[in-house]
Amino acid sequence: MSSEQVENENIIEKKRRIEKIKKKKGRKKILIFLIVIIAFFAISGYSKNSSGEVKSKFNYEEVTADSGDINVIVEGKGTIEENRVYNIYPTVNGEIIEDYIVVGQNVNKDDLLYVIDSEDLDASLSTAKLAVEQAQINYNNIRKQISDLTIVSNDNGHISDLTISKGAYVTNAMQICNVVEKNQYEVVLQFANSTASPIRVGNRATLTYISYLSNVEGVVTNVSDRNFLLADGSQVVEVTIRVETTGYSLTNAQVKGTIYTDAGTAISSANTAFVTGVTNNMVKAKSMGTVKEVYVKNGDYVNTGAVIAILENTDLQTSLSNAQIALKNAKNSLSNVEKQLENYYITSPISGTIAYKNNKLGDIISNFQSASSNIMVTVVDNSIKKFEMEVDELDIAKVKVGQEVEVTIDALEGKEFVGTVANINTIGKTTAGITTYTVLIELESNSEIYAGMNVDASIKITSINDVIRVPLSAVRKGNVVYRKVADVNYQDADSKVPMGYEKVSVEIGQNNSDYIEIISGIKEGDVVLIDKLTQSGILDFSHLQGGM
Repeated sequence: MSSEQVENENIIEKKRRIEKIKKKKGRKKILIFLIVIIAFFAISGYSKNSSGEVKSKFNYEEVTADSGDINVIVEGKGTIEENRVYNIYPTVNGEIIEDYIVVGQNVNKDDLLYVIDSEDLDASLSTAKLAVEQAQINYNNIRKQISDLTIVSNDNGHISDLTISKGAYVTNAMQICNVVEKNQYEVVLQFANSTASPIRVGNRATLTYISYLSNVEGVVTNVSDRNFLLADGSQVVEVTIRVETTGYSLTNAQVKGTIYTDAGTAISSANTAFVTGVTNNMVKAKSMGTVKEVYVKNGDYVNTGAVIAILENTDLQTSLSNAQIALKNAKNSLSNVEKQLENYYITSPISGTIAYKNNKLGDIISNFQSASSNIMVTVVDNSIKKFEMEVDELDIAKVKVGQEVEVTIDALEGKEFVGTVANINTIGKTTAGITTYTVLIELESNSEIYAGMNVDASIKITSINDVIRVPLSAVRKGNVVYRKVADVNYQDADSKVPMGYEKVSVEIGQNNSDYIEIISGIKEGDVVLIDKLTQSGILDFSHLQGGM
């Protein structure tokens, strides 16, 4: 063979070697051995005998182009691990007074596992709660006092008897003003006890002016619940009658009254009295301070809640700040005690299975023991199994999170499982000139799968279906194949092509370690040649020296 043919066949072997290295690292030494042997024969002319004749002709094998699928995969190995394992250690000292678990039991996140005696801490908790309550009351009281610096009307009516002005100092409970209903008047009259018993609130009444001998209608609004003794020894009942006028005042008018009972009886008062305006409410200060502003004057009409005046008190603002700090500190102290108390209630950090239990009811635990000997319980997350596999640098760019992974397990022969690429470590590890990257694979939980089992994994990179394909080694340098023709005596223009075959250029597509896609050049059913392997598994390369 010519040196071009030797180069052509050598390229095929190199291509196959690269694919095998990426997919099955275990064959690396064999491939290197093949390359060394090929190089040795190329240099030494080992295939010739002493007379210089070729020892044997190169052997080929016919294969047929077919239609099928090509799955591009990345292969690797790994060992099953539990997804998450949590060891729980005691953080307090005390006796276990509740024990809710057994080995093998399934638990949910936050399920209660143990309760530790917390009697000493309970007293601290009560003290801390009381401190918060007291600090809160003090804080609320000061806020109320500050709120009360704004003096508001407690009813609808007209302002009268205003006692304050800007700059004046106001003490707590000091009278600020009266709120009086305009055109509302009332009078308190006395009725003989012997006749007053039928009088009820709501009875109609008539007031008669002494000076003018005219009348105005009113209504009973109050009947005293006790009798009054007059100087002459007679007993009377005081009754309040209210009247409403329009456009004129009754203040200080002297009147006598007649009340009409439910039975229609008219009962006259035993005396006369002077009418006064109705005072709905007296407004008093609820806090102390200096008057900053007055917003009303006598005679102004106000609604309930209207601002009458605003006081200022810097001491209250300082007290509020101090009370706020005290409340915050009390709450922090309570929170710290509550957090400490949480340590006495041992809960599961995850949902999983109790894999190990070291303590039981009645045991005294301590947080001072060494960590290795102080594990209370181990919880294992069985919802997902995982393993790691190493991927060569030539393949890592093809691997993406979320890709499907076919998994077989040595201990579960004949069964296949499906996993998913969960994470790709982008920091490589280089050993003997070969760089690999760790890829994390996750599997759904299965009762047959145990931690420590060895697995083989195939990451599905891509898949093309129903395409024309041939074995990878059928495509030679320059993207050509040797296709069989009908005439067994046909000799291609390229003398390197065996008799009965022709050299055909092809357009190639995707490939894996076994097959390559043929886009054009040959069709399904065409017969092409690949290099044949000897029984020893080593290529019969004796033809490589024939043209040299």
